[in-house]
Amino acid sequence: MIAAYRSSSSPSPPFSTLSPSDPSSTLIPLPLPVYPIPSTATLLSLLLPGSITRLDCVVANAGGTSGFRGVEDTTAGDMRYDFEVNAVGVAELFRVCWPLMEEEEGAKGGKGVAVKRFVVVGSSVGSIGALEEESFPAVAYGMSKAAVNWWARKVGLEFGGRGLAVGVVHPG
Repeated sequence: MIAAYRSSSSPSPPFSTLSPSDPSSTLIPLPLPVYPIPSTATLLSLLLPGSITRLDCVVANAGGTSGFRGVEDTTAGDMRYDFEVNAVGVAELFRVCWPLMEEEEGAKGGKGVAVKRFVVVGSSVGSIGALEEESFPAVAYGMSKAAVNWWARKVGLEFGGRGLAVGVVHPG
């Protein structure tokens, strides 16, 4: 199991006391910088030296925000930062992980196709339909989460026939 975490959020992984329950499994902590988003080449260099040859499931959980401000107080810089972290970062993670997910093993779904999972941790703040229910300002964050929701749906449509299931979960 690879557990990526934002390196500036903690001097050690927040899950450093965890260990896999299966003795054949290994927990590999992977610190990632918050900003700028690591390039595809950088992410790949972090994964491959650990001899990772295949992935079955990826949960894109790392996110962040420049702050929770309303329309008048949200700057273009706020929007760029949140979009980079919450949308571009997830897309880059997928670009690195997909070749490792495409490998042949894994749970078999219908018609014998290996099912791989890519899960995006979103936020209800990114839901256009629930916009009126949100009671706090979060313009840049909400825009970035709406973008990653769209992206996840697009990836699910394009890669579904290749054995990938994509989901967006909203914690809380």
